[in-house]
Amino acid sequence: MVFRKHPLIRASHYLFLFPFLPSLPPLLVNYRSTDLIIYIIGFLVITALIVYGNHRPVVHIENRQMALYPHRGRHVEYHRFTDISNYRRNSANRITVYFRKHEPVTLNLKKRDIEELITTFEKENINAQ
Repeated sequence: MVFRKHPLIRASHYLFLFPFLPSLPPLLVNYRSTDLIIYIIGFLVITALIVYGNHRPVVHIENRQMALYPHRGRHVEYHRFTDISNYRRNSANRITVYFRKHEPVTLNLKKRDIEELITTFEKENINAQ
């Protein structure tokens, strides 16, 4: 099972393209090809990073373990279901998962994905807090 970020979070990532809008008129008034090339390369790099970040999963469940791809870290965190102590559903789109050896992780997912994750936890005898 693969769970992706909440659609509103993925859409908000495109706000990083906003600084390119006010810089376009001065670029067109004082046109130099090197400046335009740098602008286009920067725009394409930021767009590629946004698209890559939006396609990256938040949670991947496989072989009785859960792989977390956190926003704050660079490395994937692997947690066996036996290391998960419990979970708490904060809202319809938000869940906090508590681990025995790590800090709790709050996930923002679609409502359907939260339901699937809770069903998986219940199959593995992980109870709500």
